[in-house]
Amino acid sequence: MKENVSVTDVQKMMEVEGKGSVITVNGGTFRLKNAIGAGKNGEGRVMIEVKDEGRIVFDKRAVGRNGGDLTISGGMGAMTTVTGIEVSGTGGEVEVRKGTTLDFTGVKEAIKIKSSGTANIRGEGIINITGSGGAGSTVVKMEGLGKADVMNLTVNGSGGATVTGAEVSSGTLELTRVTLMQVTTGAKVTGSGTAELIKVGITGGGGNQGTRVDSSGTVTLTNVDISNFKTGVEATKGMLVINGTSTIMWCPDAARL
Repeated sequence: MKENVSVTDVQKMMEVEGKGSVITVNGGTFRLKNAIGAGKNGEGRVMIEVKDEGRIVFDKRAVGRNGGDLTISGGMGAMTTVTGIEVSGTGGEVEVRKGTTLDFTGVKEAIKIKSSGTANIRGEGIINITGSGGAGSTVVKMEGLGKADVMNLTVNGSGGATVTGAEVSSGTLELTRVTLMQVTTGAKVTGSGTAELIKVGITGGGGNQGTRVDSSGTVTLTNVDISNFKTGVEATKGMLVINGTSTIMWCPDAARL
């Protein structure tokens, strides 16, 4: 899809299914219709679905130095939860290439992973997310039984909005060389899953926690830098493991255990 494509007022954007299936998006605005209701069986809406080893690539460079704007919007006044991109089935890949900025607005989760296999979220691009109302928004939500690898991305939360960088309820989520900026909480485990952070930088807005585990799950930090939160790391249940030369700066409470 070339730049300046506009797809609006629809109930679902696209589906990429099966090994060898690839969609490349160079620019455009993708928006659900305003005040959209729930889908079948009362389920929330998914804008882009990647399943069974399908792949979607966001790449502004293919259309010149500046490329096209890339915006994924859940519309206004949604009557249900909206997910920007969902990886399901046996897994798949989402790539945001270097020089590309992908903006998410009005979504509960930018990227949700429900697959039983391996999901890869990678690239050297930038993801901007504006938190939605209520409980806010999550950049990467892991709730499948498989594994998800997130690598080399930069994530910017919006000032004043509630944004969680990564949340795990089940499965394993590994973040490597990822930068999370202006997030309310960097990473949290709320179920039996595992979050592994390697060479990750997390910067907050002065409140909440850099990482949190309040369930039976596990958070492992290896060479992670956490700054500008009320609490650097918090573990009221489960297991928190800190390896390497991880640092916690400008946090009144370095750790709460």
